[in-house]
Amino acid sequence: MQDILRSIFESVQQNPNLSESEVMDIFVDEGFFSELGYEGFGVDIRSEESIVGKGRADYSGKDDLDNTVFTIEFKKPSRDEDLASHKPQLWEQYVKPLKSQYGALTDGQEFILYERGARNRAERIFRNSLEDITDDEADEVANLHKPSYEFSTKADLTEYLDSIDSVSIGEVIDGERVGQNEFLSTFANEQNTIFYEMLEKTYNLLEYYVERDQNAFPKDAYEFWEEYYSAEPKWSDLPDEWQDIAGSAANKQKVMFAVETVQSLLGRFMLAKACDDFDFPSLSLSEFILGNTREFRDTVPTGSYTIAARDLMDQMRQELVESIFEQDIYYWWNAPVEDYDAGDVRDLSQTEWPQAMQEFDRTLLEFILSVSRFNYKNIRGDPLGELYQKHFTQETRRALGEFYTPPTLAEYVLDSAGYDPLESDRDLRQQRLIDPSCGSGTFLIQALEKYREQCGEDTNWATELRNLCERSRLVGLDIHPFAVVLAQIRFMLDILPEYGEAVEQEGPGFVLKRLPIYRTDSLIDESQVEEGLQRTLTASHDEGMIEFKMPLPIRQGSDFESLPFELPEFSHVQEETLHEIQNQQQYFSALLGVFDAVKEIGGRQERYEVEQDELESYFTDYFEPHINTEQIANVFLDTANGFLGTVEELRHDYNDGRLLKLIEDVVLASVVKNDISHDYVVGNPPWVAKQNRYTGDDQNRRMQQLYYSAWGESDPYMEFIERGLDMLHTGGKLGFVVSNRFLYNSGAKEVRALLAKNEIKEIIDFTDVPIFPEATNYTATVTVEKEVENDDWSSFVEDGSFTSDYTITGTRVRQWDVTNDSDVIDIPALVETIRSRDPHPTIEFFDVDSSVFQERVWVSRGEVYREENSTRYTANGQRVTVSNQLPIADTWPFCPDTEQQLLDKVEERMDLRLGDRRVIRENKLEDAPNLVGDDIRVGIQTSGDSAYIVHPTIGISKEKFAEIDTLPITPREIDETYTVETDLLKIDISSEDVDRWLPSWDNRLVFVPYKQGDERAELIRPKELHDEYNLTWEYFTEPIVLETLSNDSVEREEIHNRLAFELGVIEEDEVIDDNGNENFRLPDLSTSQYQELSNELRANVDWLDRHDEGGIGTCIGRISRYYHAQKSSLVILYSGINCALMRRE
Repeated sequence: MQDILRSIFESVQQNPNLSESEVMDIFVDEGFFSELGYEGFGVDIRSEESIVGKGRADYSGKDDLDNTVFTIEFKKPSRDEDLASHKPQLWEQYVKPLKSQYGALTDGQEFILYERGARNRAERIFRNSLEDITDDEADEVANLHKPSYEFSTKADLTEYLDSIDSVSIGEVIDGERVGQNEFLSTFANEQNTIFYEMLEKTYNLLEYYVERDQNAFPKDAYEFWEEYYSAEPKWSDLPDEWQDIAGSAANKQKVMFAVETVQSLLGRFMLAKACDDFDFPSLSLSEFILGNTREFRDTVPTGSYTIAARDLMDQMRQELVESIFEQDIYYWWNAPVEDYDAGDVRDLSQTEWPQAMQEFDRTLLEFILSVSRFNYKNIRGDPLGELYQKHFTQETRRALGEFYTPPTLAEYVLDSAGYDPLESDRDLRQQRLIDPSCGSGTFLIQALEKYREQCGEDTNWATELRNLCERSRLVGLDIHPFAVVLAQIRFMLDILPEYGEAVEQEGPGFVLKRLPIYRTDSLIDESQVEEGLQRTLTASHDEGMIEFKMPLPIRQGSDFESLPFELPEFSHVQEETLHEIQNQQQYFSALLGVFDAVKEIGGRQERYEVEQDELESYFTDYFEPHINTEQIANVFLDTANGFLGTVEELRHDYNDGRLLKLIEDVVLASVVKNDISHDYVVGNPPWVAKQNRYTGDDQNRRMQQLYYSAWGESDPYMEFIERGLDMLHTGGKLGFVVSNRFLYNSGAKEVRALLAKNEIKEIIDFTDVPIFPEATNYTATVTVEKEVENDDWSSFVEDGSFTSDYTITGTRVRQWDVTNDSDVIDIPALVETIRSRDPHPTIEFFDVDSSVFQERVWVSRGEVYREENSTRYTANGQRVTVSNQLPIADTWPFCPDTEQQLLDKVEERMDLRLGDRRVIRENKLEDAPNLVGDDIRVGIQTSGDSAYIVHPTIGISKEKFAEIDTLPITPREIDETYTVETDLLKIDISSEDVDRWLPSWDNRLVFVPYKQGDERAELIRPKELHDEYNLTWEYFTEPIVLETLSNDSVEREEIHNRLAFELGVIEEDEVIDDNGNENFRLPDLSTSQYQELSNELRANVDWLDRHDEGGIGTCIGRISRYYHAQKSSLVILYSGINCALMRRE
């Protein structure tokens, strides 16, 4: 070390005008960090500019758990000020907040070393010239070495815990979120982070179970998740880190399930540590792990740390909120130690654990310790939700439809809907708000803040939290179990201070049974579902009872077991209790008591029958003393014993009693969404349908039976608008963040008709301002007050028009600048500008008279005209006709009055219309001829952009492109260069290239392997491609191109697997599933097998041509959709409401 420091001094002396970063480079080149045992930058030497601010030459050394060992700040040798003058910055911005053990200042000539002492005081160890460094001083520098931890004994664990100070996640310095940034860095989705290590070990453990022949809960849980909840993003959309762990596209679902498992573990451990930070009695994360870790012969055996984590979850379930820590499909990781407890150390030590379990157990401890190094008491914002978003690439979020709602926008929507204690004349504590697609809970957290404001300072929080959570005051619903886990954790983290006050008021016995966030499909009304029409639930009605049957993640042979259960309908309960149950809230409360009893008796006590008087005791927490709970218990006794029978069956027949939570969510959510009317419905519903195995005819049929808006080109947010209106009582308000397509898209005509008959309060059209950079659609918000029921189409019509007349508050955002240091727009500033409604050059504020929209709804004979529509489906082997009468509303001109007047003048003078839709003016159908009609077409969707989209490697002019015969190109996702013919290449201009008002070209081409037939475009057959376009044939049969195209499309992968089988590349047993059937989705071709497939395709062109009815579609994978434009007079490139019209000469 002494030699290294002196060598650094000599190098700096040769060039005293070095910059800070150049000084740092010399330290690296001379081996300073490697001598201290660090691997290097990006691994355990990290720049702090992402933590404290940009443009800083400050670096930290990290141990394997991401603790900061030292922070070193480099300075220019030629500066004027004294080196020590920078100590305050070093200390206050780095060492103290990051709890660094050491801090150092150096300019390559001098070195000042400090140690963090008691109360974070800076204790200087030495200051000296590097030229004159002594042996003792070099030894002090050597103390900055990277520590290593074994954790093979409790003494190791104790020593570590005693040496670590926690970093406050709420620490903010000079506006920088230092604590939260450190948290995000620690758990980043990058190699060499603890999150990556935990993900890798979790994936390996999952794969160990999935690949085994016998069934086990980890395998069942994963396959159940894959069957019912997983989406289908392209392999290329997944982050590189996930691809590295999974290895191939065949494993993408496994790695996504592992990600959700690790995220749920992270959130639950965060919550456990937060309870520790808030000084909750009996809840100390580090003490619990230490106290529940056992040794055998001075060694902690494998499995001990997993048992400790499992027992921690059990403890949290008993001491905090049961629903967050109840076992679910992400609670599979403890399967190896299910039959052990903390005292079985001898058995643990003698067990031959698989390698995957050994690595998981050790990494799980390190993961917990990494979580515990933060103090969550002053948590700000939503670090867990932000981390979740950062783990996905833009492409992944777009594929999954995962868009994180900016909190300021969510707050604005709540205010617009009237959920504001300062503006509302109603007490929010007596109102009901629901988010039917709550995601990670952004709207709920913003609403919770307003609810808290309403409560005031002298609140009895024990009483208020029960009101909040048990009386459906704030409710979140989501179809995905992982979203529910995230939302519950966020919700609990936010109310922890109040929860702590409740514990102080009532003592440590205060425990909330559940949070009001449930997993369910919000678009399904179980009371209206026919047998067999729902993939996750069927329901029927019989003599006052609702009979449910739902699949659970347990196998009976090769199929998931579906277990029946039933509960009495509200009307039946009301009658049988002699109206002791008077409303749906009391009905809901009774069900809460039933599930409390079932979980206590069947879960902890392992009894499977309850008497009436015992059941009655579980209702007292939910009803006033004057209510006859004996009568209620009598009515629900059979229901409770039915659920207990289900628990018994799960435990005895399947050795698994942990799945009651799935049933509880379905039952409670069905009451909340179907029976209880709400004052507010808010949220950011999904804009596009997630691509999974359940999209298709069955899903379309189910939705068309329930929703007007499910006919035509329907996006899910339209159905959520319709469902949201149905959830409201008259006078209730809906506030949604949606795509602005509902204003202009012909597929939204039913939604416009539904909105028009209610009272629209406000619309904001953000046009092409990227509120969600990952989304391809543009953003809008809509607020509406419910006036009539969804199926009422006449009460508001008189003399052929709408009777109501009101003004809509309108905003249109034309442009908004990005922030100074990123390409992300400053949404808080934008929202505040909209809120103030002060004049702004790029934002238009205006009012819209309701008649502008209402007059574009077709009215006839005293009601909204509705057109009969029907579709035939095949369901359960039978032909089924689904029909409905659909309203028709024309597109809405959302613009200021001056612009509307201009549009009216254009219409007055027109002879023809551009379009193929019916036009409605003054509530009547206009019979005007169309200019284009059916000749309007969409463009190309390849479902294989990674190889179909290419870039020329030489500069070309699009005007001269047709004169070039061959061209060197590089595919979008393949780092290789190929030469191909230009005949099948077209200039590619997509919506992202279209700006006001003309398209630009981003040097991008697309393969279009079609030729003009007699009536339509035809795919080019393999033989013709080989003979006439041989270079293109060679390109598409390249091994890496074949593999890339398989990764982009499940359908194409299946075709390639079939070809590989027929051409002898893979054996028959590789395509036979457990039931003896051919399944060409099973194989996962290796790179060498793609090489063989390439050779076989090239050697068997004639055979391929004879067997390929669809041209090169089956060989290479056809473009999903291609509408040939040869006969069209116009090509239209859409970009929101803006379009460039180009007449083809």
